[in-house]
Amino acid sequence: MLECCIIVWLRLSISPSEAEKGRVFMNVARKSNLAQAIEQMPKAELHVHLEGSISHETIEELARKNGIDSYAARGRANPARLRYGHLVDFLEAYRVRCKCLRSADDFQVACTDVLESLHALNVRYAEIMIAPTLHRMNGLSMDEIMPVLARTAGEFSKKNGLEARFILDVGRQFGREHAWQTVREAARQQDSGVIAIGLGGDEVHYSPELFVEQFAWARKQGLHLVAHAGEVGDSASVWGAVNSLGVERIGHGLGARGDEALLETLRIRQIPVDMCPTSNVETGAVRSYADHPLADFLRRGLLVTVNSDDPAMFGTSLTQEYSVCWQELGLAWSELKLLCLNGIRGSFLPDKDKERFLEEFTEELAEIESETGLR
Repeated sequence: MLECCIIVWLRLSISPSEAEKGRVFMNVARKSNLAQAIEQMPKAELHVHLEGSISHETIEELARKNGIDSYAARGRANPARLRYGHLVDFLEAYRVRCKCLRSADDFQVACTDVLESLHALNVRYAEIMIAPTLHRMNGLSMDEIMPVLARTAGEFSKKNGLEARFILDVGRQFGREHAWQTVREAARQQDSGVIAIGLGGDEVHYSPELFVEQFAWARKQGLHLVAHAGEVGDSASVWGAVNSLGVERIGHGLGARGDEALLETLRIRQIPVDMCPTSNVETGAVRSYADHPLADFLRRGLLVTVNSDDPAMFGTSLTQEYSVCWQELGLAWSELKLLCLNGIRGSFLPDKDKERFLEEFTEELAEIESETGLR
């Protein structure tokens, strides 16, 4: 009898109260609803590279067709992510991927593959970056490639509703003359969906100031300006992109951390900062998700967007990046909604199109809240 009483007492003493059980159940339900909401929410992708987004299946197909080692073309990445030792290692893997695209037809296949992947994530608008210099080295010019990409994107948009534009990226390490070729190609191809010039590549050894003339000329041609800055460089790189190049958007921006004057400038001027958490972890730009400043920047009032960068090479997706923001960076649903809308606010869309997308996104987010009970 005493033994039975002790067992009953122990069970009662270690069992959670009904109220606690209710809280646990509600917490689990909320997490489930939040995961569902992230999948369903409309999205915009502003920092994504065409070559780094081609699926493993398609890149292997193109590699075999063009006599490229398929393992090297995958960039050492697979669905169970393998980290790159440094950004330079990643850039070399990226170069090999570009070698797999040897004709306009290859670009049509690649573009369709990337658009299908984005569409499956409920991405409604994307600004896709391309590396022209690497393709010129393979005998292809943007004058040959862009009409094919424009036609492919236009046909896909009519069928599926995903709108895409293109950014031609200047590779710093290739020098000023290649930069001139890229900005001139971009100016000629504005009717083929090219809306901006970007600056990428080796940030450590090539400062933004080297490309002032090219970016000033591009601006006069009506092109928007964006730069990878502060990915592995310090705040001087971001300052250079903002003050010397006059960019309208910053890619990554990690180097702004700790520079209060720069952070305040980005906040006051609402210069969008496209952040890519998984990319930064995988290339070693940050030690871990816990070290990533996205949440801090967002809560300071900076216009932060979340992006996947090179999803096929990092084993991620835009949906996964939103999940990282929730589960690893601790963002609440209200902050995820802000990121979602910032994807449109930070875009290079004309104001009337921004208004259209913002209205659509806001309505759909409200419907998701109604279905899931999130607030």
